[in-house]
Amino acid sequence: MSSHESLDLDWTSIRPLNGSKQDAFEELCTQLARESCPSGSQFIRKGRPDSGVEAHVVHSDGTEWAWQSKYFDAMKDSQWVQLDKSVETALAGHPNLTLFFVCVPLDLADGRTGRSKSARQRWNERVAKWSGWATQVGMSVKFIWQGSHELLTELARPQHGGLVHFFFGTKYLNDEWFQARLSISAQF
Repeated sequence: MSSHESLDLDWTSIRPLNGSKQDAFEELCTQLARESCPSGSQFIRKGRPDSGVEAHVVHSDGTEWAWQSKYFDAMKDSQWVQLDKSVETALAGHPNLTLFFVCVPLDLADGRTGRSKSARQRWNERVAKWSGWATQVGMSVKFIWQGSHELLTELARPQHGGLVHFFFGTKYLNDEWFQARLSISAQF
């Protein structure tokens, strides 16, 4: 599968880790986060309690990026409150934070029907709220949504085939797979 093709994975079929799909999703997101860190930075995976983040990276200048993963199947009031608590805790525990990634296996709905706020509108409101919290303590933090689309885009990269197989039990027949099989059959 080339990097521009999308995956058709069902997030509910993620294999449990330590008996928990939440743990598996957190670990998957943390594995992807580790891959995105610049060389020369220090990646730190956290256990529980985690001060609002699953993992963070410390750059040579002391600034930090952090990742919070939530295995949500909807974005309702209780999920937004959970994210508020994570952000509040992360801001308190990571004073050098400059980027905060929120990983959720959902894409934000943006219906704009006028009857109620869409998930996208609520996200934008939360980012404004959290940015205000950061400013109050002398920080400037950019908040980035990594939803289903962004995560699938990463997982579609050939180097992540092992993660797809480990977490979903799926192997994709990509160009490398076919080339390897052609090479084997050419020997006979």
